[in-house]
Amino acid sequence: MDKKPTVLYFVRHGETDYNVVNRIQGQQNVPLNDNGMRQAQYAGNRLKNKHFDVIYSSDLDRTMVTAWHIADGREIIADERLREWHLGHWQGKLMSDIRVLYPEECRVLKDVAGSGPAGGESVIQLRDRIAGFVREAVGKHSGKEILCVTHGGVMRAFLMYAMQFANYPNARVDNTAVCCFSTADDGESWQLVFWNDINHLAADENNCSGFVF
Repeated sequence: MDKKPTVLYFVRHGETDYNVVNRIQGQQNVPLNDNGMRQAQYAGNRLKNKHFDVIYSSDLDRTMVTAWHIADGREIIADERLREWHLGHWQGKLMSDIRVLYPEECRVLKDVAGSGPAGGESVIQLRDRIAGFVREAVGKHSGKEILCVTHGGVMRAFLMYAMQFANYPNARVDNTAVCCFSTADDGESWQLVFWNDINHLAADENNCSGFVF
């Protein structure tokens, strides 16, 4: 009998005021804004009846609140390894200012996976952090469905790991986007099932449940 695959879902947190103006959050504990709360509710309406064998979340407030709406009473396991990329001295600054203040860091970051903002994590460190978490989770929950409520940088870093990209991918990840990966061999190889699914945000409060994956 073929082994049942392990399915890994990621959901990004809802919108924050930092997201609106493209101010770098990193691991700063920025809360959801009003629109982010609505997005989290829509994601919850979509996913609260979806079976997950385990639900993990970054321990930052914006992810925990998003996870709470999705979990609908189910247990949430907080894990700091699901926190956003630590972006050192970029955190709290507008991206437009960062491009002026740190042009060399911005240039190198696109092409050198071992680089990162001063005082923060490199791309490789971020990739290895999330890969280590996922390997452990898959080892505990082989053949199960795992949900991780996390951050855009973490999701891109796992895409980099799973697809064996040499550099950090500039892939779009909208607030409360759902992404899905599957592995048939406990993480030795991964298949991307879908990326950046935000169908729930196109619905209103009365019909945002019942989407099919």
